Amino acid sequence: MVKTLSLIFGLGLMILSFASSAQQFKFEKDTLFMCDNVGTLPHPYPYNVGDNWDSKDMHNSITNLTNDTFVYKWQVILSQTTVPEGWTWYGLCDNYLCRSPFTSWINTGTVENSSPLPPGTLAPELTRTFKALICAPSDKPDGTAVMRIRVFVENGQSDTVTFMFKKPCDPTGIKDLLTANDSRVTLSPNPASNTLKIYADKELNAGKIYVFNILGRRQMAIPVNSETVAVDISALSPGMYIVRIEGKNGQLITTRKFVKN
Repeated sequence: MVKTLSLIFGLGLMILSFASSAQQFKFEKDTLFMCDNVGTLPHPYPYNVGDNWDSKDMHNSITNLTNDTFVYKWQVILSQTTVPEGWTWYGLCDNYLCRSPFTSWINTGTVENSSPLPPGTLAPELTRTFKALICAPSDKPDGTAVMRIRVFVENGQSDTVTFMFKKPCDPTGIKDLLTANDSRVTLSPNPASNTLKIYADKELNAGKIYVFNILGRRQMAIPVNSETVAVDISALSPGMYIVRIEGKNGQLITTRKFVKN
């Protein structure tokens, strides 16, 4: 009887663990990239409540993959969020409201709540909105802005979504930030247990690789001395991690995800 109860209890824990780790949502794009050769209109500074600065809307959407309605939470990962001098992440909109610039969501990385997210792709587009607004004034220096956000369901799935904006579209160096399916950068195996092999084509002139956990805390920094770098990840805890690859002059080349078993 004791063995039977132990078996039932163990199976129950396994089912609960599986349910909590199952995918509950997905983004239209894990990394949304935009560029513009001119940028946005110049604006007065500092920002005052009620100002209507010119901005670029970076539209993304989130889809509920379950049969139930739920509220998701999100938080900007400040350690992986940057803007060039004079640029501003002007806002972030979920299906509840658009957060204004220079408030706690971007200044201190507070956890924000969405409105209930209905199931499926047939849910009204407004209920699936998840977009960022960027001000990249034409009279300010060129560069690349990056905002990475942790999105999660309480006691459920946790993932990240990234917004990148570049001005101009074809600066000297890397022509465009690499997309997730660009074969010039690969991570294998993925998932990995002990060693993760990171390949970056020599034409990209990669200089450094960083590994962050899902909360944005840096776990590793590895210099790039060859096209393929074997990274010992055996000491990392199981879970999802983000790889950030930078060029020799510090410019962002790409970000990728991997899972540590």
